[in-house]
Amino acid sequence: MKQSNATQPSVVQHAVAERLSAASDVHAAYIGLDVHKASISVAIAEPGRQAPEFRGEIPHEPKAIDTLIRQLSERFAGQPLLFSYEAGPCGYGVYHQVQASGHDGEVVAPSLIPPRAGDRVKTARRDAKMLARLSRSGELTPVWVPTPEQEAMRGVSLITAMTVLAELGDISRFDSPRQLMAYLGLVPSEHSSGGSRRQGGITKTGNGYVRRVLVESAWSYRFPARKTRIIQQRAEKTSPAVQAIAWEAQKRLCGRYRRLAATGKVKQQVTTAIARELAGFLWAIACEAMGKPHGSRATA
Repeated sequence: MKQSNATQPSVVQHAVAERLSAASDVHAAYIGLDVHKASISVAIAEPGRQAPEFRGEIPHEPKAIDTLIRQLSERFAGQPLLFSYEAGPCGYGVYHQVQASGHDGEVVAPSLIPPRAGDRVKTARRDAKMLARLSRSGELTPVWVPTPEQEAMRGVSLITAMTVLAELGDISRFDSPRQLMAYLGLVPSEHSSGGSRRQGGITKTGNGYVRRVLVESAWSYRFPARKTRIIQQRAEKTSPAVQAIAWEAQKRLCGRYRRLAATGKVKQQVTTAIARELAGFLWAIACEAMGKPHGSRATA
């Protein structure tokens, strides 16, 4: 006798069960981290369907992170663990520290995290537990994480570079800076008919979030180019070639902002033009870090 639809497991339920089983076979536990500048909230999801456990909060310091990893390793008898957190301005230091310990890490762009219907309350505790749960079920999509050398892009603008990397991955894959600019919708639109050619506003195609961050970053170039102590300390962690491109970007973009503003252009046009060139400098730094040609005169 044919079983009724009411008692047959759906295809979707079967697929979810298989994914849960496969994910649980890989790691002994799934650690969700809600990372902030001063602290990290920690949650643990063990294989199965039980609710994730909120472990508490630790200082965002290498020593505290090492202690956390060691304690969790002991708790799970040295079996592999998976640590997950959202990409953000804090960078990838936690990821590299986890990887160096022999465990696995994944960084997820906020835009790639599956939304949960009706869940509008955000706290560090809830976010850490959510990441642990989604990691266990295999629902998180990791982004490309740069090596420490590739993080040299932060020599131009820390938050901007981290956003670009988190959202777009390896931008050196674009054949030219112009291609990246076009992808981000930062090039003028064009309306041609017969022998006439007329350019309009930017196309605004591609990743609008990255484009908005670049435009916001462009406002900082209204000030004169200079190397603060923090910027210099950050730059010293990169190669001389990367430092040269970053300093050339500062000088070029600060000067260009003043020149464009002096012509009477509206500020929105000025910042858009600066954002377009900033994307080009980020592309050159990414290519330099990846050992690809870029043609920047700054390193000649």
